[in-house]
Formats: sequence, structure tokens, C-alpha cells
Amino acid sequence: MDTSALREFAFKKLQEARERGTELAAVTAARAASSISSSVPVSSSFVFRAQSSAAQQQGQQLPAPLESKLETLKTSNDSLRAALTDTSSGSLDESIYKLDLINESLAFTIENIQEGSHVVKLLNRQLKDSTAMQNPAHKTFYLRKA
Repeated sequence: MDTSALREFAFKKLQEARERGTELAAVTAARAASSISSSVPVSSSFVFRAQSSAAQQQGQQLPAPLESKLETLKTSNDSLRAALTDTSSGSLDESIYKLDLINESLAFTIENIQEGSHVVKLLNRQLKDSTAMQNPAHKTFYLRKA
């Protein structure tokens, strides 16, 4: 089985991690490399290069121990959890503020609708009274007694 494409994929992911400065891509490469190394037979020459040792060992290919992979994963998870906690509280406060503005707007709209409904009811009553005054059968009700 030819593993050169797999090695290039893992190395490309590590280069992306260095370029972007993020640990998330390094974890992806570590996961890909560990899943690839578990699927590739032991007799194969596939080697995983850790991000820290890749710069030091350009010519050498040494397998990274499982402990370093786990440590990289733990560090990445901790930093990701901290970043998500920081951004989630800020976005939650912003969302609550926006919801409060929406609630105030809805309350104002409801008041306007209720006032409009009241005006329509008054207009309806006025129109009924005007119609009744035009009807000759009801004219006696609206006549003034002297």
C-alpha cells in the first residue's frame, strides 16, 4: 500500500496549522494521522511529524508518541473551550439586549394595535348611529322632545 499521499496530506495539514497559527488544524492533522496510522499496516513506512518537532527534524522521520498527540489534543481542547466560553458570554449578553429591544418594540406595537382597534370600534358605532338616524323607522328615537 502506497502511503505517500497520506503522508503528504498529514504534512499539508501541519503546514496549514503553522501558517494560520491555530491549534485546531494541528489537532485535525493529528487525528487524521492517528486514524491513518491505525489503518496502515505496521510494516509500512508512514511517519507522523509533530508540529513542534517538524521544524527541528527536517531530514529525519520519527514517530510522535501517543502522549504528545494526547497532550496536543488536550491543549487544543482547553484553548478552544476558553475561547468559546469568552465569546459565548459576550454574544449571550448581546442577544439578550437585542431581545429586550424587540420586546419593547412589540409592546409598543401592541399598544398601537389596541388603540387602533378602539378607534375602529368607535367609528363603527358612529356609523351605526348615523345609519340609524337616516332610517325613517328610528327617527323618532333621535328627535328632541320640546
